[in-house]
Formats: sequence, structure tokens, C-alpha cells
Amino acid sequence: MKTKKIDDFEITLENTKITDDDFSDYYAKYLKARPIELKHYKRYIVQEYNKTKDRAVFLLGLQTIAKAEGKIKNTVKNSTNTEEINIYKNPNPSFESVMSSASDLGIYLAVAR
Repeated sequence: MKTKKIDDFEITLENTKITDDDFSDYYAKYLKARPIELKHYKRYIVQEYNKTKDRAVFLLGLQTIAKAEGKIKNTVKNSTNTEEINIYKNPNPSFESVMSSASDLGIYLAVAR
């Protein structure tokens, strides 16, 4: 069994599968206690998306930030404005939903050429 200590957290690996949700919960708690690192993480997920175009990783980053800020229950209207959706549970949210949620979290995205 391998154990690695990172700051206040101790991670033990023993044939354990860590899910995206487990990591998101863990990292959100870590960021909640460290506002400066939370600010840097916001910038990081945008930069990483610009490099990789990996939408799933970007959405997981938004989810982690929302958890850290206590805003995970925020919902946004979809394009028809008749049904509320939670982008963190929707595997394919609309562009409008993602932009709205990012803005709610203090992340402003711009289109550049």
C-alpha cells in the first residue's frame, strides 16, 4: 500500500479507482480553503480548454469550482426556457448554459480569432 501526503490530505492507493466525482469533491474542499488557488484554478481550466478542447474536462472544472464556492445547486434555463437543467449532471449542456454557468462562477470567456 502506497501513501502520499499532500498538504493537509493523505491519499492511500490500494487498487482503488478514483472517480471524477470523488476527485471533484476532494479538490473542491481543498480549493474552498485556499481562495488564491481557486482563482488560479479558474484561469487554469480556461487555459487547459484552449489547449486541449476537452469539453468534459472543462465541465468537470466548472463543477469543481461551483462546489468550492457552494454554488453547485445553481441551475440555468435551457434554450427553450421551459425546463431547468443542472449543467453538472447533463453530459451535453448547451453552449448558452455553459456560458451562463461560467459567468456565474466569475469566469468570463471570449471568442478570439
